Amino acid sequence: TIIDSVFLEDAAAFAKALLLGDRTDIDYELNTAFKVSGIMHIIAVSGLHVTILFTLINLICLKRRWLVALLGIPTLILFAAVAGFTPSITRACIMQCLMIGATLINREYDGPTELAFASLVMMVINPLVITSVSFQLSIGCMIGIFLFRKRIYEWIFKKLGCEKHHRFIKLKRWFAGSVSVTLSAISLTTPLSAYYFGAVSLVGVLTNLLTLWAVSLIFFGIIVTCIAGAIALSAGVWCANLISILIHYVLLVAKTLGAVPMAAVYTRSAYIVVWLVFVYILLAVFLFAKERRPGLLVLSMTGSLVLCLGASWLEPRTDDCRMTVLDVGQGQCILLQSDGKTYMVDCGGDYDADAADLASETLLSQGISHIDGLIITHFDRDHAGGAVSFLSRMPADAVYIPDHPDEGGILAALNESSPESIFVIQEPIQLFYGGSMLAIYPSLVPESENDGSLAVLFRADDCDILITGDRNGFGERLLLKEAAIPELDILVAGHHGSGNSTCEELLAATKPAIVAISVGNNSYGHPSQDVLERLQRHGCMIYRTDQQGNLIFRR
Repeated sequence: TIIDSVFLEDAAAFAKALLLGDRTDIDYELNTAFKVSGIMHIIAVSGLHVTILFTLINLICLKRRWLVALLGIPTLILFAAVAGFTPSITRACIMQCLMIGATLINREYDGPTELAFASLVMMVINPLVITSVSFQLSIGCMIGIFLFRKRIYEWIFKKLGCEKHHRFIKLKRWFAGSVSVTLSAISLTTPLSAYYFGAVSLVGVLTNLLTLWAVSLIFFGIIVTCIAGAIALSAGVWCANLISILIHYVLLVAKTLGAVPMAAVYTRSAYIVVWLVFVYILLAVFLFAKERRPGLLVLSMTGSLVLCLGASWLEPRTDDCRMTVLDVGQGQCILLQSDGKTYMVDCGGDYDADAADLASETLLSQGISHIDGLIITHFDRDHAGGAVSFLSRMPADAVYIPDHPDEGGILAALNESSPESIFVIQEPIQLFYGGSMLAIYPSLVPESENDGSLAVLFRADDCDILITGDRNGFGERLLLKEAAIPELDILVAGHHGSGNSTCEELLAATKPAIVAISVGNNSYGHPSQDVLERLQRHGCMIYRTDQQGNLIFRR
């Protein structure tokens, strides 16, 4: 494409995401920066992009109504088609076309009515559109703007003391307009974002204020660059170099603010969910109160956030021993915490990025910004696919890996990102800290993909936990021969409950009181009925992530 030909790699990825919604080339780290800094919407084609495009059309047509209609309506429809008629784009295009029509016949444009009409049309065409996250966010954004933008604008404008002939009047109007639109837009979308994406950006208003003006210019510039590149590649390159200055500015702001401690809070913590509910109760009281005190509202929101963060950080530290089996779907990701240290065993699941997000955001919700060690039992994607992405958000002092080849490229990526912290386990090792011990056992058959898994024995506060990766019965029996495995409090079922794992010999020797199974929807029949019956015969209590979600065991 022209964009790939004229822009450098990082700028090209952003340009395609902004113009077309194509986020294929946006890497995990940048995607996370946009999410945490609160401007993910600029790389997900939405109503914002339609508004920018319509502004450009207005400028080209010199605001002449018939020219705007003749050029604007076909262009909007074409843009919606290129974007795949996503719900947010379709909604925005319908409303813009209705506004053009109202202007042509000299009728007043009624935003709420047009929003209701656009929503009705979309639901008649496809009733299931109401279940779309994009549709819900788009509608929520517009309702929030219609309800609150004007009042927020007037309040900010008044507080800024904007006299009619003040020399900074235009700047203050821009500031009041930008903040009021952002605050009103997120007023109803924040709960949806928290529910669907598990994050609430605390720096989003600032990030939007610093970047949205540039995003409009970049959008215009990309279109001009594409036209220039189609005529002469050198002209396209010149334009791209100019626009890339603004693109790199936006990327810098997103990365900088996204890296600020506490840039976002996460609903992985129940305390943050409680805080969000409390905030919206406060907002409801504020809106219906006769005497409104914005200062008191902000103070209450901030104070309650500090209390909930404190509870979220302190609660895990009250446990002498804590194991969390994260619900990553068909995969495995386990947190082991004791004596102020945190180790993680594996990081993989249905989707690499989702596993990395769940693990890192669970830890960030506890006030943990790095871990003491990551243990990868083997290199199957459902155990290690999210490891590199996870480490980009949550550095580890050490990464322990098995001594066998990796055909999926995960080991190469680990070596590239943090080579100095990687330790290949060829002999059993034991890590002692406080009253805890973590033992890592290599396999005697490292050439075997599953039976080559590392095994992990975690002992803390008279609690013994064993994790065997994807070892089958053969690998489990070898482990019993090479290591002194005690009777267990908790056993993590091998290979997600495969019928060939968690063998009779292992159960008879270790007598686990509890067996945790990390499993999701799959076509393999995991957990096997044979394993479930085997566990019942041995009197084990069974817990499954596909039925109970995240499993937390504590002492």
